[in-house]
Amino acid sequence: MPAQDDALRPWQRWLLVLICAVFLGFGAIVELRSAFLKQRLGDFRVFAQAAWAARAGVDLYEIKVDGRWHYCYPPLLAILLYPLADPPAGVDRAGMLPFGVSIGIWYVLSLLWLFFATHVLASALEKRFTNPAARAPAPFGRRWWFFRLVPIAVCLAPIGHTLMRGQVNLLLLALLCAALAALLRQRRLQAGLWLVGAICIKMIPAFLLLYPIWRRDLRFLAGCALGLVIGLAAIPAACFGPVQAYQQCHKLAEVMILPGLGLGKDKSRAEELINVTATDSQSVLAILHNTLHLDRATRPRDASRKVRIASWLIGGLLTLATLWVGRKRLAQGAAAQVLFFGMLVLNMLFLSPVCHLHYFCLAVPVVMGLMARSMESQATGRVSPWVLCLLVVFALCTWPAQIPGCEVLRDCGLSLYGGLLLWLAALLAGLNRGQARPASADSDRPLSVAA
Repeated sequence: MPAQDDALRPWQRWLLVLICAVFLGFGAIVELRSAFLKQRLGDFRVFAQAAWAARAGVDLYEIKVDGRWHYCYPPLLAILLYPLADPPAGVDRAGMLPFGVSIGIWYVLSLLWLFFATHVLASALEKRFTNPAARAPAPFGRRWWFFRLVPIAVCLAPIGHTLMRGQVNLLLLALLCAALAALLRQRRLQAGLWLVGAICIKMIPAFLLLYPIWRRDLRFLAGCALGLVIGLAAIPAACFGPVQAYQQCHKLAEVMILPGLGLGKDKSRAEELINVTATDSQSVLAILHNTLHLDRATRPRDASRKVRIASWLIGGLLTLATLWVGRKRLAQGAAAQVLFFGMLVLNMLFLSPVCHLHYFCLAVPVVMGLMARSMESQATGRVSPWVLCLLVVFALCTWPAQIPGCEVLRDCGLSLYGGLLLWLAALLAGLNRGQARPASADSDRPLSVAA
């Protein structure tokens, strides 16, 4: 039980009840949009049909949902979704759940992943805090809830967008936060397995392999190698057979990975995903292109070579700055580790060929890192008003871009600039080492060293 001075007040208990009611009501809206309209909305139906294709032995990357949408993820996600498979219209549904039930299960799982992500990372940080005022808060007290719910509130707009679309980002968030928590607990092999879980679900977290490579963490890399063998080779081979598993991976590279990097010739995903104008992307490449061509009606479908080179240079400089600070300034300390990893996550979003608005729910780790850094440096163990103001500004940058009719804010990259603000704050926190309290000999030992 929380201490008397940290126990929730009645209005705070009612606020928690209200939060639960809001998520429940939002789930009803998601259920209606995704399963019971004449035209189903959301992305989960693409994943569910890919799961059916995996069960039926059909090529994952040839099926089209509504005659337009392709499955663009590694095979593992479709395999994991076997129980929630949904066949195309006119195909026998024997032995399969009603689609509305599958939507409800996916929504509940997404919420569980969200709360697991913040809780597992908050718990790992709290045990490593060197400030007694912040360390080990009473379970279910005000400080306990504050550290878990504020990051959700800050990223609520992209989280809501993810839930509405039935996307996989909250699963990715849970895997990334679990990897960070394992790092803080000195379980580096386990951390590699968690990270590779995210890579095998969605390809872009492969960028985060920079973390163990830069830190020369051999155990972390061994976990990554083991996870890649299991997730990309062993499991697909067991489900499809070795030959078909290889063909699926080759097809994914041919239709998605290489074209996304501007190298392949396959254009089958161009109009739905790869062209700069295909989605409301918030990557550096898309925002540069949109800023140069503000008129949507005359905007070219693809970016020029000069714009691509400029985006690579900007992304490369941001990544080099992150690696430099991570090597020189964020070598020790729990909050510092989370900040370094969170900055790399933001770099991943900035450099991704496609960065949808809902991807910014993955900013939760850097938000928690900034909060933890502030809690370490404050005698009261609380988050400073300046950090709270920064988080409010980021949250305000993510909301307007989600509203229909605010296309100009999306095109000009309001969410991207909010993410850059978080990245800059984390960079400055890394440079200003004097803000953090000196750690004890026990708690300030390196958290990630070469094996």
